[in-house]
Amino acid sequence: MYKTLRQTLALTITTLWVASAALAQAPANYAAHEFLTDYSLLEPFADSVADYRYVAPNAFKDLANYQAIMVDQPEIFISPDSKYKGAKPDDLKAIADLMRTSLATQLEEGGYNIVQAPGPGVLYLRLALSDLELIKKKRSILSFTPVGLVVHTVKTGAMKNMAKKVRLDYITLELEVTDSTTGDVLVAGLISQGGETGKEKKQIVSWEVFEAYLQNLAKRMVCRLNNAKIPESDWADCLAIKAELTKEKR
Repeated sequence: MYKTLRQTLALTITTLWVASAALAQAPANYAAHEFLTDYSLLEPFADSVADYRYVAPNAFKDLANYQAIMVDQPEIFISPDSKYKGAKPDDLKAIADLMRTSLATQLEEGGYNIVQAPGPGVLYLRLALSDLELIKKKRSILSFTPVGLVVHTVKTGAMKNMAKKVRLDYITLELEVTDSTTGDVLVAGLISQGGETGKEKKQIVSWEVFEAYLQNLAKRMVCRLNNAKIPESDWADCLAIKAELTKEKR
């Protein structure tokens, strides 16, 4: 009996150690990007099985001091697992522009000014798209990109044809919100669709789902900013705003 109990206890301890080691490793896998200020601050967050975040002490209350937001152009990291690693700069810029516009538009609609320079009362929002896999297409004269086409593409929404050139299956978003003047990190997050933390969860992500996800992420930010301006007892549940990279809850 005691032997069985010891074996069970040992197995439990081993399982917990392996699980905690895996959780600790996930942010470290992205630390080489050096995008976030400090990956060691990230902790698993119950909002999603593959989410990690850091919230500075009193950060959600301190948001009351901000009325405007700088939204930087997102950075893009090609997955080391991508069999093809070449991409036209304009294609990557189209993706970055979609991300930036989706966030900025939603934040502005939420009542917050989008500004182009740091200053008192201004937040600095940085975003990176990681684990992007490229799809190699047969070379054709039809793949030629005329000057000015990308600008037209962004305006017409045809840029979603990028789905033919990239895979969003395993993407990861890295996000950081800082004070634009001091550089103090208020919130940071690592939100994974797959990659190192869940590649067995292969789920196809469309551009529509991706764009809606970014918009809902911005809505959560607006919710946090609005909460900071009212008594905590009246705070809305910002997590009730669904921000998932798949149509169904993982």
